[in-house]
Amino acid sequence: TSDGHKLFDAAVAWALGIETPSSEPATVSISVVSGQVNISWDNDGELQGSFYINKAKLIWCKGKTQPQNGKSTSWEDFIKHMSTQ
Repeated sequence: TSDGHKLFDAAVAWALGIETPSSEPATVSISVVSGQVNISWDNDGELQGSFYINKAKLIWCKGKTQPQNGKSTSWEDFIKHMSTQ
């Protein structure tokens, strides 16, 4: 649904700390491995980071940070944050 797309776009923007759209188009790659969604964001040829989504949490990995060292939040905290926007 369009509301689902808006929520997804807001989640990626929030995770990346983006206030306004970039003037240059970014490359976004999405993969699913072992039930975990990985969204990688490349802007101007530089990996900005990856956003991992699984049943338990969401994880933001700036640059080439590995998921175990990324910043994570529970679904409950993410929903609370998004509800206050």
